[in-house]
Amino acid sequence: YKPGGINVVGAEETYEGRAFGEESVDTYEVGFKSELFERRVLFNLAGYYNKYTDQQIGVQVENSDGFTQPFTVNAGQVDIYGAEMESTFRVTDAVTLNLSYAYTDAKFEEFIIGKPPAEASTQQRAEAGNIEGDFSGNEVNKTSRHAWNFIADYRRPVNSAGNIDGFVQVVGRYRSRRYTDETNLATLPAYAIADLQIGATGDRWSVVGYVNNMFDNDTIQSAQRFVDIGMTENFVPVRAYLAYLPPPRVVGLRTEFRF
Repeated sequence: YKPGGINVVGAEETYEGRAFGEESVDTYEVGFKSELFERRVLFNLAGYYNKYTDQQIGVQVENSDGFTQPFTVNAGQVDIYGAEMESTFRVTDAVTLNLSYAYTDAKFEEFIIGKPPAEASTQQRAEAGNIEGDFSGNEVNKTSRHAWNFIADYRRPVNSAGNIDGFVQVVGRYRSRRYTDETNLATLPAYAIADLQIGATGDRWSVVGYVNNMFDNDTIQSAQRFVDIGMTENFVPVRAYLAYLPPPRVVGLRTEFRF
């Protein structure tokens, strides 16, 4: 449950009609957790269904002066079906592998901006292809259908006393294509990122060398839609997107001492 509120952006003489309602979600989940082969293998699996009622969604609407501004409205209903898998394999005493996967199917079962408290703007009508700004049936924005995470860890003592561990760890993650907003007209591409760590740890200290974004992948991972009032087409401001480059390959050294 999330309480409602008032849209206070912009200089308006009254806040009448600028309220948005509370949202609620009913969640159902079923699955199992397991430890196999003398606890060398951990395997968990779950399926779930989330039903949102009046989910709060950020959009942009026209104010009384004809300009667009951020606004929160309630989508009638959002349904999310998904499954999650988590597994850990203790291959040897030194090698551990972890693999997790999430499948998400999230859709706006009902999302009509034209209903109170907001009216669809000219752009939203054009994007929806109807007069009410009805985006029902579209996929929920910024939600990947497929997500993978992978960790390979090698760790063993490096001195005769056995109180210093050396390790090498590779971490990978993948996200599939996803839509930037509720219109489903622009997408963010799929991407995969890998990180590397090599180091040593003692009882009270650690020294770690790392390479983040090991292969220097510059695929756009996030973007934000806005209205560019500096550019117009038929006297209507056009949609635009701010796309954010991910951090490039970063090589560094991190030390820690605990006392």
